[in-house]
Amino acid sequence: MRLNRRSFAALAPASALAMLLAPGASGQPLAPAAWSPARPVRLVISGGPGSGSDVTGRLVTAQMSTALHQAIVVENQAGAGGVMASDIAARSNPDGLTWTLLSSAAATQAAIQKALPFDPVRSFSWISTLSVYPIVLSVATDSSIKDFADLIRRAKAAPGKLTFSSVGTGSAYHFVGEWMSGESGAEFLHVPFRSGAGPLVEVLAGRVDVMIDSAAATVTQVRGGKLRAIAVSSPLRSDQFPGVPSLGEFYPELQYESWLALVCAAPTPPEIVTRINQEVKVALDDPKIKARLQELGQRPMSSTPDEARARMEGNIERFRKIVASRNIERQ
Repeated sequence: MRLNRRSFAALAPASALAMLLAPGASGQPLAPAAWSPARPVRLVISGGPGSGSDVTGRLVTAQMSTALHQAIVVENQAGAGGVMASDIAARSNPDGLTWTLLSSAAATQAAIQKALPFDPVRSFSWISTLSVYPIVLSVATDSSIKDFADLIRRAKAAPGKLTFSSVGTGSAYHFVGEWMSGESGAEFLHVPFRSGAGPLVEVLAGRVDVMIDSAAATVTQVRGGKLRAIAVSSPLRSDQFPGVPSLGEFYPELQYESWLALVCAAPTPPEIVTRINQEVKVALDDPKIKARLQELGQRPMSSTPDEARARMEGNIERFRKIVASRNIERQ
């Protein structure tokens, strides 16, 4: 059932209806701060159990569940680079009762896939980002590569000889590596893997020169002394990797952060989007949640719906340019 303003008001308690219809200082209706779901919320997560997105989604929405006085049932839908979860979100009823936690893989899939069963932007009502986190370039602790500048010097001296890993062609890690090649003029060889453990094993064995992976996948190995971070992709340096430069310090255009964002199917009524957005912000302001996300290598970040949508649009545009300029075959 599509929930319009009239049917929404009919389902809401009297106190919520009063808040919805009462004019604010501008004379416009206020957002329904007392709205609560009519039945348990379904949360679809585009990552498997125990993944970074899974831990983050469960952590943040547990507090939201308490605030909304409603259960939130988690459903993991990993696979196809997040396309399965996105498709569920796009086909669900736009009533605010199905939430989907998308990762920035949704943008990479939009850039490399020839066709998707949904529009990667307009099929969704964007609610808020939850967190952002850098991609990290690292080498084995005993690698002869001293730092990022040394890496680029070596790659320019031997084009196509130095290798970087990713967890798959068309992943953000792959695109950052190609982006680095394009900006620096130093050619690297991409070595894709299907499993998250593959790159680490090969880098530690010395068969791959550079691992390009998420902060969460890298920080533990760096702290354990197995890897040495040489650059992060975020616009600013990361507190998780003290002293490690950002790629933007070398190439100002090369700045990127992965993200997690909450969406519903379009067109979810804006008053419901506003209500969910409010609870995301409250949850991310909780010191315990902030601390836990930082442990996972993430930076908590709520946003407006428009900001979340704009981030997605900007990522798709950038990645499509990389696909074209680096002659990456679309799938």
